[in-house]
Amino acid sequence: MIFSLLLLACHTTPEPTAPPRDLSDRVTWAGTAPVDELAIATLPAEVVAAPDGAQHLGPGVAARLVSWRVRAGDVVQAGSPLAELRSEDLSGSAGVLASLQAELAEAEAVAALRAQAVDRGVLPSGARAEADAIVERLRAQVNGARTALGAHAELRSLSDGRWLWTATASGTVDALTCTPGPITADEACLQLVSADAPVLEVHVPERLVGRLQGPVRAHFVSASGTTFRGVEQHRAPRLDPDSRTLALRFAPIDSAPLLGSSGRAQLLVTVDDDSLREVPVSAVTRSDGRDLVFVEGDGGARSVEVERVGRVGDRLAVRGLPSDARVATSGVFLLKSLALLEEAP
Repeated sequence: MIFSLLLLACHTTPEPTAPPRDLSDRVTWAGTAPVDELAIATLPAEVVAAPDGAQHLGPGVAARLVSWRVRAGDVVQAGSPLAELRSEDLSGSAGVLASLQAELAEAEAVAALRAQAVDRGVLPSGARAEADAIVERLRAQVNGARTALGAHAELRSLSDGRWLWTATASGTVDALTCTPGPITADEACLQLVSADAPVLEVHVPERLVGRLQGPVRAHFVSASGTTFRGVEQHRAPRLDPDSRTLALRFAPIDSAPLLGSSGRAQLLVTVDDDSLREVPVSAVTRSDGRDLVFVEGDGGARSVEVERVGRVGDRLAVRGLPSDARVATSGVFLLKSLALLEEAP
């Protein structure tokens, strides 16, 4: 009996131990990069003939037409100035956006200071949550204000509350149908005859329209594998009531597409947001419904919650990382396991 107990004692299962903390040969670190161009969607696309005849264009906002910059017979390119306007609605929206952006910057600075104080034990953890909630609320308001202005990408702000209305397509000015003075948001003031050439047409779902801020570029890959790049030439003034999509047309930059080709187009927009960083896809992991990135520090690695914003080629654009952060690109599963062990009771 005594011999059997001794034998069982010799075969007792050892207590589990955490993986070794020396990660130098098991984790790879890399720096992050700022984001200047973001892919917002990849959508079905088709190469079609540019519509013949005239397009009836308007600024799409209630305003006062101050003066025309073109006259009948002028040939214009997409982005060319058409007229000078004054719009209280648009100026008010721009002012609201600027004010919200300033509030957001201040709130982010406060949140960063509170996070440092919480980490040092000076403030309770609730102080960080309160500051983060304010940042998230202001960030949502900023995005809403940007969406409101993004619907008028063809209007550029000048000084003293003036706005420059620019062409969304290339062609010849056939007629000017508005005289200086008040105009309504749905009034067509200019008739433009488009050049007849193949263009890429993409129908953007309503849920993505708010992200079409500023001129959009397209990278098209046809079903046969041919590719070409396009720049936005025309944007429909409103959603199609049946499909709830917005039609965009793109003129080719580097090569002429084959009429009738179909495939998929990646839509790209320029971004001016210092909070976005470009990281490898392998750096982002999920835990409890959150996206996490492990950041290198003096005492090892720490997890940072990030927000996925979109793609930059084959990489991800995220918000929530310091500009000087070095992130784990391999060994992420190991770091996640260690973090879970440390959190376990």
